Amino acid sequence: MGIICLNCGAGLDLLESLDANDICIAECASIHMLENEVCSLCDEHIINQEGFTSKQTADEFISWAIKKLAVVLSKKIIRCQYCNIVKPKESKKDFEEDICTEMGDFLYDNNVPEIYRDEVVKHLYCDYCWYGYDAVSRSFTFYDDIFLYDIDEPEYKQISYDEHYNGIAKYIEVEPKQIKKFSDYLKKFPMLGMKTLVGKKIFSFLKQAFKLFSDHMIDDEISDDDAYEMDQFIYDPYDCVKTLYVGTKLFRGRTRKKDTIPFISEKLWAPENGMATHGRFNLIGISVLYCTSEITNIPYELKSTDDELIDIGTFILQSDFTVLDVSADAFKDLFGFLEKPSYDTRTLKEGYLIPNFICDCCRQIGYQGIIYNDVRTHKCPNYAFFNLEKNKDIKILPQIETMPNIFFSKMEKLV
Repeated sequence: MGIICLNCGAGLDLLESLDANDICIAECASIHMLENEVCSLCDEHIINQEGFTSKQTADEFISWAIKKLAVVLSKKIIRCQYCNIVKPKESKKDFEEDICTEMGDFLYDNNVPEIYRDEVVKHLYCDYCWYGYDAVSRSFTFYDDIFLYDIDEPEYKQISYDEHYNGIAKYIEVEPKQIKKFSDYLKKFPMLGMKTLVGKKIFSFLKQAFKLFSDHMIDDEISDDDAYEMDQFIYDPYDCVKTLYVGTKLFRGRTRKKDTIPFISEKLWAPENGMATHGRFNLIGISVLYCTSEITNIPYELKSTDDELIDIGTFILQSDFTVLDVSADAFKDLFGFLEKPSYDTRTLKEGYLIPNFICDCCRQIGYQGIIYNDVRTHKCPNYAFFNLEKNKDIKILPQIETMPNIFFSKMEKLV
């Protein structure tokens, strides 16, 4: 067990850094009054003072904290000076639109204690090209240029609801600020979204879009009543509700260590109910089958390390699926909640709660999936499937393709 006081700068600065970056220490440490202990860092006696104890040794706790900080901070690095080497096809214009800063300044701005910066920088990586990821021999230096989101650029800043008040918020007649309040409400009561007016109106919107789309698919001749209802519906249901046709081919991957046996196709399905971790479109324990349309996108979604391989399965739709497309214009009011990356390292990720609510609505209404763009390029369609029967509505081919870590395959040519 590690004992760390809050009198020495090492302990207090580390705690403040974790707090500033929204990292919860509860999983391996706790803060309380220490009666008669010795700090593992400064060797001072602690008598009736506040400090924290970790389930690990002090060194192990610091190592844990450094890696946690590195994961959170790496998500903020959208480009680096090595991207043009790893991905030469990218245009320089992409870099010019981002904020450029040196790594040392970045660590300072994000409250990383000076005493730990040498170690943190060894674990940082570019979230786009993965330079530095799990590879100490290729780690960043304090003088390397990295690129961050420019909050003044419309492409990168969080959605301004007053400017984009022409999506779902306008149709369901709620103020854009009420969407933000709805998000805050779900953080307190994630299972009670339907108790709110906004929750009920979102559900009604999704249900009406599904009904109009389904009725038209069954009967190509639209009745006068349906024609009037579609005219009143501010969005063409074909913009936000779509059909994925039988025979559509999609991909799903899973990482494994290089010296382990490849997965069989049965192991590439979604986790069983009760086993799933929190995802963008599933609450903890709820099984959702995540797939992508581009096999080359899989390594960036899974973030495999240099000692891992990726086994990829090919899934084929056996029937037509009715799916909600949340990348459509109808959802522009919610883009700030639906497609932004989550930097939350906690078990329950608050940034996923609105997407979780929308998914639960879709499950109850009868949709079979959701289309959403990847958070890296915002161009590659990803899919979250539910309300389906395995091997009947969708099947996986028995042949499994194994993909190496493409990032490290490229980086090895540079060293």
